[in-house]
Amino acid sequence: MAGQSELTYQMRYIYKDKSGKSAKLPKQSVIKDSTLLTDEVQSTVDQIHEAGFLLASVDSISLKSRQALVYFSLGERYHWIHLSVDALPKSLRGKVDLKLNSYHHKPVSLRAFAQLKERILAYAENVGYPFAKIGLQDISMDSVNLSAKLIYESGPLITFDSLMVSGDVKVKNRFLLNYLKFKSGEVFNQQKIDRIPKGLLSLAFLRLKGAPVVSFQYDKAFVQLHFEKQKANKIDGLIGFTTKGTQNRKLQLTGQFLLELNNLFASGKKLFINWQQFKSQSQSLSITYNHPSLLNTPLDVGFHFSLFKEDSSFQNIRRKLSIGHRTSAAGTISFNSELLTSTRLRRDTVDVAPLDSLHFMDSRYLNYGVSYELNHVDDQGMPRKGFTLGLAGMVGNKKILVDPNQYSVEQKNLKSVQFALESFFQSYYPLGRYSVLMASIKSGKLFGKQLYLNDFFRLGGLKTIRGFNENLFFASGYVIGSLEERFYFANQSMFFLFLDWAYITQKYQVYKTTDYPFGFGSGISFETKNGVFSFVYALGKSKQQALDFKTSKVHIGYTSRF
Repeated sequence: MAGQSELTYQMRYIYKDKSGKSAKLPKQSVIKDSTLLTDEVQSTVDQIHEAGFLLASVDSISLKSRQALVYFSLGERYHWIHLSVDALPKSLRGKVDLKLNSYHHKPVSLRAFAQLKERILAYAENVGYPFAKIGLQDISMDSVNLSAKLIYESGPLITFDSLMVSGDVKVKNRFLLNYLKFKSGEVFNQQKIDRIPKGLLSLAFLRLKGAPVVSFQYDKAFVQLHFEKQKANKIDGLIGFTTKGTQNRKLQLTGQFLLELNNLFASGKKLFINWQQFKSQSQSLSITYNHPSLLNTPLDVGFHFSLFKEDSSFQNIRRKLSIGHRTSAAGTISFNSELLTSTRLRRDTVDVAPLDSLHFMDSRYLNYGVSYELNHVDDQGMPRKGFTLGLAGMVGNKKILVDPNQYSVEQKNLKSVQFALESFFQSYYPLGRYSVLMASIKSGKLFGKQLYLNDFFRLGGLKTIRGFNENLFFASGYVIGSLEERFYFANQSMFFLFLDWAYITQKYQVYKTTDYPFGFGSGISFETKNGVFSFVYALGKSKQQALDFKTSKVHIGYTSRF
């Protein structure tokens, strides 16, 4: 018997009735195992029924060597003459694709009729009628011709009452109502219920356990959500070692401090603080606050402040206000206003200089823009599949803050229009149970007549191009690609290999340069009881840095989670 089950069988179908000749019925198929014979025959019977032969059945099966002959008795082929939908509400008929052509002198298809019922009931449960029913009435059969009347019972109108939350997460019901776009008293909508798990994926401080449970009482719907708390708050300390330059081989200590607080006051608010000391006399400070559902509206408000000091060359201060609206469970569109002031810290000693000969310049830049982000990953902390993308554009007026008498420039050239574009796409591809490939591409471009180095994007370091000092590169335009192969040995622990490469341009005034830096290396990140320890070793090559173990970068960090 074991040897017989491994034989490949050629299935041939023979129809005794002449009525089968005009229909496109299956004639043959192949199965790799004789144990699949019964399933294959039943599948063929279903196909015959779908062709309108509702009473078709198997007469006999004959096995000869590796061939199976299956004999069918088809019976009559039934056709729809007419299906009346006059009893359906007009609003429903205008919203649901009834596909009535399938019921006018066409073979009877049980599957098509079941799909019609599903479409009607799906529409009903999204407009407040989850208990609607569909049936047939006045069924008339003339020999093989069928006509009937479709009837519809809406059932009671159901309205949404409230969310009921359980678990060990403290979160205000009002925040969840606004975030999930639920409102007490609105008509029941099953699609909103189905979107809840996906919508909650972007909240890093909780995890939904099980599917939402809906209960009904007195024409009201109650949605039960059971949450499990996630350690989303972070304190991140990072220590790095780098050389001061190709001539000076002494090690220099660099550092970073990061504080991220999620779900402040149990209302989804978020505070982010990041400080970096990446080289001598240079540091940066970034503070971001996000306030969701301002005054119980669907609008999210964000405030951002950053200070960036580049040794004794210049200092940038950025202030940004964002108003965002979630367009879907994973997408957000934001409208932004930003003020950037840049100040030179080291003045030129010359009395008069041409403006286009300078690398840094005092300026004030007020811009307005719009951005869009889409997040479709399965886990915010350690994604293993899905993607994220973002697009941003901004435009505004820039004013050079300089005394025209000191520099050879006309007053009209001190004002100009400047705009910028940025984008990113990052995707995760599971390659097996324990392996994930991360691929990403980022780009940005500045446009304007009065650009200086202190206006540029800053690149390099752990977050952009690994193998280089933080913020080493000035770029008026860039494209960065990254590949990272991750090997998981625990749920939140992994070993990884990476490659970063970039195209960077510097174009301002009379200066123009390009560079093609790349970096590669490996690292490990593993979870402890209270946080995550990370170690990254990277090598990089550019016009400014040779590929040399002496210029390698080591990043050691520990992120405490609570």
